[in-house]
Amino acid sequence: MKAISSNVSKSLTQKSRCTCDDNSGAKIVEIIKNCTDIDEDGFGNGSFGMADCDFPNVPDCDDFNRTIRPLLNNTQNNINESIVVCYDEYLFNTTSAIVLTGDNLFIDCNNSKIISTDPGKFRNGIFSN
Repeated sequence: MKAISSNVSKSLTQKSRCTCDDNSGAKIVEIIKNCTDIDEDGFGNGSFGMADCDFPNVPDCDDFNRTIRPLLNNTQNNINESIVVCYDEYLFNTTSAIVLTGDNLFIDCNNSKIISTDPGKFRNGIFSN
């Protein structure tokens, strides 16, 4: 049985069913996972299903452009491509940071605030590997 095109699965949720033709005349019915992530950056569209997205509790502010995305709170954010950060306030604890893992990267913070959740031990920040 042939797989359903990824373009079909991007716009459906788990409760949806897709009936597709695999070019042999056979009809395929498959339940698609509960994640609407059009730009495939791991952050789902908050207006639709997000339970099976890579980051199920963090909605994407622009699900049509993978270079515009949020940061993760209290987590190490490994950035390997230039991005524009979704406007928001981000919380960073003593073990979290933004780590640039590529060359010639550009990060537009878009007037976002990065706030230390442990101001007495501010060890987080932006680092380059």
